[in-house]
Amino acid sequence: MIARLRRSNPAYAFRPAAAVLALGAAVWFAINFDGPAGPRIVGWVPGPLSLLLTAVAMRSVAVAPGLPPAARRFWNHFAVVAALCTTGMVIHAHSSLTSAGRPSLPTPGAVVIILALLGAVWALLRVPVGPRTTAEWTRLFLDGATVVLGASSS
Repeated sequence: MIARLRRSNPAYAFRPAAAVLALGAAVWFAINFDGPAGPRIVGWVPGPLSLLLTAVAMRSVAVAPGLPPAARRFWNHFAVVAALCTTGMVIHAHSSLTSAGRPSLPTPGAVVIILALLGAVWALLRVPVGPRTTAEWTRLFLDGATVVLGASSS
C-alpha cells in the first residue's frame, strides 16, 4: 500500500534530479575543502536549483487529485515559500559573484527571505488544528518569533 502511494506521488519524480544536485554539491565541497578551486558560480548552482525543484515538487503535490482543500492550501503556500527562498538565494548569489569584497545578502534579498519566513509561519498557522487557548497562542507566537529571529541573525 505504502509503495503504491509513493509511486503515485508526483513529488517522487523529482528525486533523481535532487540526488544529482546533492551529489554535485558534495563533490564541489570536497574539491574546495582546502581552498577555492574552479569558478565560484559552480558552488552557487545547486542551492537555487534545489530550491526551485522543491517549489515545483510542492506545487505538483498541491495539485494532486483527491487532496483535501486544507492540505492543498498548505502545499501551495510552501511552494510559494520555496520560490521566494529561490529568489532570495539567486539575489545573494548574484551579489556574491559580482562583489569584490566579503559577500553579504543585499537588502532586496533579505526582504524576500523575510517574506518567505513569514509565509512559512502563515502557512503553518493556517493548518486546521482546532481551537487554541491563549496560552497556546502565546507559546506559538514565542516559538515562531524564536525561529524567525534565529533564522535571520547572522
